[in-house]
This record gives sequence, structure tokens and C-alpha cells, in this order.
Amino acid sequence: MSVPKNHRAAVRTTVYGRQPFWRSALRSMLESAGVGPVTTSSLELSSVAHDPSRPQLLVADADGIPGFVDDLRRLTSLLPHLTVILVSEATDPEWRKSLTAAGAGDVLAKHAEVEEIEQALMTAIDRLLEWSRLTAREIEVLDLVASGGSNREVAAALWLSDQTVKFHLANVYRKLGVASRAAAVARARAAGVLHAPISEVREDTDDDTAVAAAVSL
Repeated sequence: MSVPKNHRAAVRTTVYGRQPFWRSALRSMLESAGVGPVTTSSLELSSVAHDPSRPQLLVADADGIPGFVDDLRRLTSLLPHLTVILVSEATDPEWRKSLTAAGAGDVLAKHAEVEEIEQALMTAIDRLLEWSRLTAREIEVLDLVASGGSNREVAAALWLSDQTVKFHLANVYRKLGVASRAAAVARARAAGVLHAPISEVREDTDDDTAVAAAVSL
């Protein structure tokens, strides 16, 4: 989905890091791209959970902070809807995997070109805006689908009819421009908005055909 630049002004963002120059540079980059409001912090990572601006996006320097992974895990448990983008000099795949497991939506290489970092941040922000179009119920349905639930199981869990679940999925497909459960879950995973542990998505051919048909109407 293409997001107009002026829509990015609705994304509340916090830049976190120990180096003042880095925080200032990232803040200037984001504000120049129309993102805002942007605040900065060098306090304990947990302080982001109590930021009065209630950030939707956290851009953080992950290097040189003891216990960062544990702090990040606690923060994302407190703010499950927070999108987290990290930058790090580390190339160790296990370290990057631990950051992702703790709630990071993406981990960018700190030595990458400025344009590459900016593009990655804009992509994350546009995805966040994309998800803001979905209702809380639609995200709830997709969350259960991502955990492996069939339409019937999702309906039972939410006290809905099978047809209502299909209706919600049709809305999700239409808003995200996808045609299957797996594609919708992949988008959700990339955007970092899923709450339940991700399981194997169970495709139901009949259900997905019906839902895809509803999207095209």
C-alpha cells in the first residue's frame, strides 16, 4: 500500500539510544520524512512504556546496553502494539535472532547507507499506518488465525458465527490487498502486530475461496 507522506505525521515515535548525536540525527531524519511527533530518550528502556506521548514506534540503538534483550522483552510485553525497529553493529545471527524473539520487528545494520536505513524506517512506518486501518476485532480474528485456528475455532473463541469471521477476514483481505490467510498473517508478522505465538496457518480452501470472492465484490 502506498501511504501519502503527510499521513506519517500521525505516527508517534520515540528514538532511543545512549549517544546524543545518534538520537538527534535519527530524529531529524524522521521529522524530515514527515514523521511525528518524535521524542528522544536515553533513560532505561522501560521508561518508554511510561512516555506520555504513548509512542507507536520505537527506533532504538541496541548496542552497548547491558541486559538490552531482557529489557526489550519486558517493554514489548507491556506495550504489545509497539512497533520496534533496532539498529546494531553486531552481525552475530544469534544476537539478531534474540532481538527478534524479544519483540523487534526488524534489525538494521548500523553501518548501512543512510538512504537504506531511511527506506527501511519508512517501510515500517507505512506498514504501521496500513494496520491502523484495521479494527480491533479484525486484528483479534487475524491473531487467532495466525496461531493456527480455523474459521470455526476462531468463531468459537470469540463467540461469533462462522459467517461473521469470514466477514472480518474479507475486510482484512480487502484492506491489505491480499487473498489468503497466509498472506495476511505474513503481513501481520512483518508489521509486528501479532500477539499470539505464530503457528502454522491452516488454509481452508473453501473458506478462502469464499472470502476472496467476497473481497472482489
